[in-house]
Amino acid sequence: MARSLAKSRKPANRFYRSAKVSEYQFKRVLWSFVLDESVAAAAKRINLSANSINAIYTKLRRFFTQAGTFEDIYEGGDPTDGYRDGDADDEAFEFGLLSFHLARRKAKRRMGDTQLQEVDYSWCESHWRFVCSAMTDGRADENVPRMLYSQLLAVIRLCGPVGAPARRVEDGKELSQHHFNQRLLWMERNLPNWRDEAKRQRVRNYRARNATKYDKI
Repeated sequence: MARSLAKSRKPANRFYRSAKVSEYQFKRVLWSFVLDESVAAAAKRINLSANSINAIYTKLRRFFTQAGTFEDIYEGGDPTDGYRDGDADDEAFEFGLLSFHLARRKAKRRMGDTQLQEVDYSWCESHWRFVCSAMTDGRADENVPRMLYSQLLAVIRLCGPVGAPARRVEDGKELSQHHFNQRLLWMERNLPNWRDEAKRQRVRNYRARNATKYDKI
């Protein structure tokens, strides 16, 4: 009797801590998240309520920030203080990122305000998306979201499940650096404006300095 009950029991979701959301549903939500699809649009395609999808989106932002995939470039500090060395390139990057983030906030009604003492997970997400947006460079490429999806799913496999505090955080940060290196390599090989040899060499030097154990496999 016990054996038959064990066979009929629904298998646990390895990626998301919820008894009501299947792995298949969670993966579909993750795909919508990668596409930066609105909650309403995702709810039309997935057999889950808008509230359930919004809850998963919120937990994904928190999880990937805890795991080191999404970052706050100011590390909780005052943005007016800048970051890194504050040179001209950084100022241009910060201005672009801020404009990108504010546009996303305006377009997405469910991105609420954050208190100063709280981590702004939406800001951390915008930073990741802004960096990844260089991969499309104004043109659509269906391979880009597939790569980002596989990278985020790999982080979940290592540090998940989502809905619980991220585990193996240091390993997660190293894996995320490896994913960043992969994206740089992809851009070097695929984007026309990355064909300048001096620019390529700078990127190669960066990858060499920040190589992880995953890059050596």
